[in-house]
Amino acid sequence: MPPTILQRGGPGAQSAGGKTIGGKARLGGKVGSKRHRKIVKDTIRGITKPAIRRLARRGGVKRISAGIYEDIRGALKARLELNEGRGYIY
Repeated sequence: MPPTILQRGGPGAQSAGGKTIGGKARLGGKVGSKRHRKIVKDTIRGITKPAIRRLARRGGVKRISAGIYEDIRGALKARLELNEGRGYIY
């Protein structure tokens, strides 16, 4: 037996005890959905391999070892944390 509109949660679905807002059922007190959870990532991973390569080229580096990228990210993070502390002192 195929699922009904209520089971699928389609635009016409309305849950028991909830309101329909904008075509979707909203339960009392719950905000957001469990399907799309924000995954907390280390933001230093936003410094990509090509970005590190461009900075190295600007500094005159011709060839970069494969294992150096994580070391560069660690050094950059330490430097930024040091500068962040100085910003609060000023």
